[in-house]
Amino acid sequence: MIINRRTPDTPHPSNLSLNPRMFFDFADRNNTTFSNSDVQGVKGKSSASVNMMQTIATSQPADGGTDLFFDDPVNEQFMDAGADFILSDSSRSGLTMMFLVKHPETTTQKFVYDIGGFAGTGYGMDYTGTRIGCYTPINHGGAQTEKNPVDAPTSGWVVIIAVIKFGDSQKVYINKNLEAQTAIPGLSELSAATITETATRGPASGPSVIGTTSKTPAGTRIWKGNFKNGLIYDEALSDYQRNILYIYQRNKISV
Repeated sequence: MIINRRTPDTPHPSNLSLNPRMFFDFADRNNTTFSNSDVQGVKGKSSASVNMMQTIATSQPADGGTDLFFDDPVNEQFMDAGADFILSDSSRSGLTMMFLVKHPETTTQKFVYDIGGFAGTGYGMDYTGTRIGCYTPINHGGAQTEKNPVDAPTSGWVVIIAVIKFGDSQKVYINKNLEAQTAIPGLSELSAATITETATRGPASGPSVIGTTSKTPAGTRIWKGNFKNGLIYDEALSDYQRNILYIYQRNKISV
């Protein structure tokens, strides 16, 4: 028997048997709620995906037309997705996070996505002009994994992917390429303890956020730039599955 492993002509998360726990496409105007020129809410695009909200007017990102634009030099802008949606049971293999972003900063650490609390807890991704990485709860057997230094794009779009396989390793991909990996034999599962420990925004606002840290305040680490879309799976996706999603992201804009 010959099995055709060719990537589908129209790569899309629906090509996978898995249902993303978070799936946002900010170019989909039908799923977006506006407040003047800002974005107040974005509806998740899969049956398992939660909605993302920001009811605080000064913290709402701007409408970039086909993306979210975080541009306020004073106020902390972020989108909140709560926390319970991402909880995994012990039978899950891991976690995969993928975001299509544009980041003009070159020197200061900024947070793409964060779920959890203070340093040493939680999961997330961060990005500067010299470093792209992901992190898992160090106090539960996780680690920081990053490509540093890296010639990260500062004027165009980039796909950042983190694949975390519990009890094994976590890997960071920049666009299609594997750039860094770390062994995490001690991190066995994603639990309530690892994502809510010491989070300070409270159950009504976090601890799962796009554009800043789950704790408050984030100081200079508030995201400045654009988000096109985001996907999170409570599985460690295979190379084949990850490539389907990368092409889906790439087709959104040339990267």
